[in-house]
Amino acid sequence: MSARTQKAKRKKAAAKALLSSPATPLTPSDAPSPSSPATPITPLPKPTSFSFSKSPSSAAPSPPALLLFRYSLPSLPAPLPLSPLLKSPTLALLRSRTEVSPGYAARLVVAGLPVDIELLSIYRPSPAEGPSPAEGGPGERLERLDITQRTSLELSFELAAPQSPSSLPSPNPSPAPAPAPFFGYAALRSSLSSLLHPPPGAPPVDGLLLSGPPGVGKTSLLLSLLSSTPHLPLDCTELLSPVAGHAERRLSAAFSQPLPVLLDNLSVIGAERASSPSTRRLTSTLLALLDSCSDRPPVIGACKDASLLDVALRRPGRFSHELAMGPPEEADRLLIVEGVLASFQSAVGTAGVDAAAVAGATRGYVAADIASCVRSAAASAVLAAAPSLTTDAVLRTLSLTPPSALRDLAVTIPSLPWSSIGGMHATKASLQSAITHTLTHPDVYLRYSVSPPNGILLYGPPGCSKTLMAKALCSETAMNFIAVKGPELLSKYLGQSETKLAGIFKKARQAAPCVVFFDEVDSVAAKRGGGGGAGDRLLAQLLTELDGVRGRDPKKRVVVVAATNRPDLLDPALVRPGRIDRMVYVSPPDAESRASIWEIGLRGKAIAADVDYERLAAASEGCSGAEIVGCCRDAAIRCIVEGAEEIGMRHCEEAAGAVERMITGDMIDFYERFRDGREK
Repeated sequence: MSARTQKAKRKKAAAKALLSSPATPLTPSDAPSPSSPATPITPLPKPTSFSFSKSPSSAAPSPPALLLFRYSLPSLPAPLPLSPLLKSPTLALLRSRTEVSPGYAARLVVAGLPVDIELLSIYRPSPAEGPSPAEGGPGERLERLDITQRTSLELSFELAAPQSPSSLPSPNPSPAPAPAPFFGYAALRSSLSSLLHPPPGAPPVDGLLLSGPPGVGKTSLLLSLLSSTPHLPLDCTELLSPVAGHAERRLSAAFSQPLPVLLDNLSVIGAERASSPSTRRLTSTLLALLDSCSDRPPVIGACKDASLLDVALRRPGRFSHELAMGPPEEADRLLIVEGVLASFQSAVGTAGVDAAAVAGATRGYVAADIASCVRSAAASAVLAAAPSLTTDAVLRTLSLTPPSALRDLAVTIPSLPWSSIGGMHATKASLQSAITHTLTHPDVYLRYSVSPPNGILLYGPPGCSKTLMAKALCSETAMNFIAVKGPELLSKYLGQSETKLAGIFKKARQAAPCVVFFDEVDSVAAKRGGGGGAGDRLLAQLLTELDGVRGRDPKKRVVVVAATNRPDLLDPALVRPGRIDRMVYVSPPDAESRASIWEIGLRGKAIAADVDYERLAAASEGCSGAEIVGCCRDAAIRCIVEGAEEIGMRHCEEAAGAVERMITGDMIDFYERFRDGREK
């Protein structure tokens, strides 16, 4: 047997003996220093020294430099004296380097265990006679050491002490100061209270996870429930450190205290382990701590999305109880608005604000959004020296502040009444009966157990106000509006289009009631069978999302409104009942509608007395609504070029005669045949 094999066997036996034996108390020479790693330690502890020299045996080596390392085991809560086993791997690291400085950190694998080492100081003894360097003899400390062929080193290792309690967040004392007021969510509050404070005889929970969009009030709710109980709040973003092992040690120290631990922003340390090496270490440490603390107080986690966490965290025995906290309902928003207004009562009068009107206009807003809007309105009132805050001032601020959960999307509440669309009374009535009536009379649908329509398809020639009707629909019902252009969803990367679409519907459900408007829907929902590919996958995702938005509560609806010029290209699975429930034909405007469009298009302009809207409607027969609006703009330009003071009848007739009609008779016959075929 070779000497190398015998040496490896001896190391393995020594490591096995260390791991099988209980951890021994630290001797004074091995005791860790209370100072931080960057602070020099004087005098140096007596080291367990190992030396090597890169110089040839015939050359006289320079005086050895003493390197003091601190080591820790992030994966084990109990310390192990592994100093003798750190010699070879540490020397191997130093042989591969040309220089080293205090603060250098690395991770070694010793006896199958990850060990983090950090260089605390470099000591160069003087050649004068006296005490040895390990005993604090004369010498100097170096900021950098060059490792050459003639460098001689001595290594000293000390075991890191458990983290000082002073560096951890102090547990909440009892009795605790009054937390920030929390309003609404009575049912969720009751469920959380029963889990955190179980009745006598009930088994305690091991882990609790609360998820919800940012700003909804997760941390405030949990702190208000734990205000009467000593606990340890810990923001996971504060655990991160550029030095390997520091975050794991601090997390282990937090779990060593017999208190409930509140982990805010849990997704920072509990993300999927495939993301990065540092995330894998933190997640693995958290899993080990959760498994080793079966008889400890509960661990409470808060994150914005539970799907971002590693699946191993969400199994029974760890975070076995999961609760979701969505945007507040109207009753909860009313309590939030009243509470926020009361907090500003001392700065500006808020008695004139209609809290119910503000609560009704904040669909999809979270508590932080409402507080921010009221704060901005109150600040504007103070700067303007207004006697009190008014409802109109708060509503104006709301119009400028979209819901925070939807700011990454084009989400607005359009200010476009039905009167802005000329004529088209039959089409307007069809849309109002499908959407508006279900919101104004929800009790009727609930009494008959009827689900309102979830999808509406607007089809017809281009330029006939399909998009304007979708916006007017949201404006009249005060629903949030998400506009999606079909081609914008397409991506060359596999799976990215489906992810975008799923994210849009997820945001829409958070801001319900909400309208998701798909313009040019035929680009993403064409008939399948053309060779597969990204289009078929995107259509399958759209069909799945349409099945997932069905619900009987009209106040939590997500309505899909789609527009297309080619209804014959759509996949039959999309337009079946249950997905697209209504198909509305938006026909070209008739004579009455054209006259109304001329009147709306010329509104606000200087118009001569001879302008006759009935004659203009006849002159623009065959034009779409967009073409008539273009004629109004062309007539105004002709007036400006001529230098006239008013737009006359002649200008309008010339503009109507010059426009090129895009709608042909064959096109109208095609849409009418499609409509008649659907109605048979």
